Amino acid sequence: MSTRLERLVKIDALIRGNVYPTVQSLIHRFEMAERTVYDDLKFLKERLHAPLEYDRKRHGYYYTDQTWALPTFPITEGELLAFFISVELMGAFLLMITN
Repeated sequence: MSTRLERLVKIDALIRGNVYPTVQSLIHRFEMAERTVYDDLKFLKERLHAPLEYDRKRHGYYYTDQTWALPTFPITEGELLAFFISVELMGAFLLMITN
């Protein structure tokens, strides 16, 4: 699973668990830059159409529609293996051309 995808799944779990995560709590949990947190939240809202809002009283994010779920798609084990191999090969290639 890609790092961003892992973060999105974990952020979704926090929101779904009524934790009301803040930008600061996500920065500390995932050890990432503030801009990255905002980019992930924007991606959830704009690209995945998450009903994501900020609660000023609880100082964190929540879903306005608790029935919303991250989109899924069917994939075979072979397709998943091919994807992970391609990610590893791309990483090795990028490392090779940058050195």
